[in-house]
Amino acid sequence: MKKFVAVTVACLGTILVSISAQTPSPSPDASTGEEGTADENTDHTERCDCPSSPDGEFAVLASDTEEDSFGDRLQIIDLIEKKSGQKLQRIDDATMPVLWSVLWAPDSNGFALRTKVVGHPRLEDTYVYFRSGETFRKIELPESDAYYTSVVWAPDLKRFAYNLYSRLTGTTVEFYQLRNDKWVALQSPVDRASKHTQLAQLARKYSPKNAYRKGDSSPESDDLEARSWTGADTVILYAHSEGNGGEAAALFTLKFDEAGNWKIIKMHQMSKKEIDARNDDQH
Repeated sequence: MKKFVAVTVACLGTILVSISAQTPSPSPDASTGEEGTADENTDHTERCDCPSSPDGEFAVLASDTEEDSFGDRLQIIDLIEKKSGQKLQRIDDATMPVLWSVLWAPDSNGFALRTKVVGHPRLEDTYVYFRSGETFRKIELPESDAYYTSVVWAPDLKRFAYNLYSRLTGTTVEFYQLRNDKWVALQSPVDRASKHTQLAQLARKYSPKNAYRKGDSSPESDDLEARSWTGADTVILYAHSEGNGGEAAALFTLKFDEAGNWKIIKMHQMSKKEIDARNDDQH
């Protein structure tokens, strides 16, 4: 049985992506041109389970090798040229059952690969690739304690937001910018070592009058997440905190200059009705 996840591609809406890594889907095999069959000269089956790039040039081919004497099989994901089926490069492989999903950048020059080990909810990760010449190069991101991550691309692909979800410390966000063909980390919007919640920190940066004292001490939840880019240099952040003092949330609009410096240009304090509606959408 196939499993599906909803993937949001920048500002282009939502698509359903098949990421079944264990049950081959009936799709053309790159080597034989026939549906649902393996190449007679290989020991694995192949299928295109992930979305093509927006320009239609690339696709991702998932394949499984035959089981070895221990009952294990290598699961592989390759980047291919969609028209010819030619394999361009190995993207990832795993010796355990893994679910993959691919999030393409709007101009097809980058993508984020999310992996999840079946049966292990904490074994999730996201890898970001950016086109470099004829291949896609993985962007080296620092290690973290996040149990899963997500990427939100800016429309011009010169920046992306990197959301990190942690069971212990809550959600936070980092920003990266392309500079001289290298991806560099930008200044964080918040100080994770602060005694104040991320919501309180951003509110004070926008206006000293926005104290947000409630929930500052030992919050039950402290989340900051990039939701969407409204332009190449403008991103919407969602901040939420909840503790003994109550629950609060706000939307912040950050604007970046060419050097990657940001400032908060707008803040919208969310009402209880808006907070409840968002919580209902997540359940």
